[in-house]
Amino acid sequence: MPTPEKTPTPRSNDDVRSRSVTSSTENSVPTGAVSVDLSFRARLMTIVGATGMAFLLVILVSWLIGLREERKLAGTFRGGISRHVLTSLVLGGKKTKRR
Repeated sequence: MPTPEKTPTPRSNDDVRSRSVTSSTENSVPTGAVSVDLSFRARLMTIVGATGMAFLLVILVSWLIGLREERKLAGTFRGGISRHVLTSLVLGGKKTKRR
């Protein structure tokens, strides 16, 4: 005995709007994305955690750049800047008498 074919039931616009895009499995292409339903509190904690990690990253990078610049500056002074040049840098470019 042959089985009758199933005909799709027409859906109203309200039914389509109420469906979540991520929960639809009909005619969907597998993307590997996982939909996680988090509570509002968990979402806020995720935002706070990500912001804290970003802040720590900014501090770390700033510290590393400071170390690099300090090494560059120390190398410049070890390279032998003359007292005349150093004095003019300190005085803001004013000319000083050379002794």
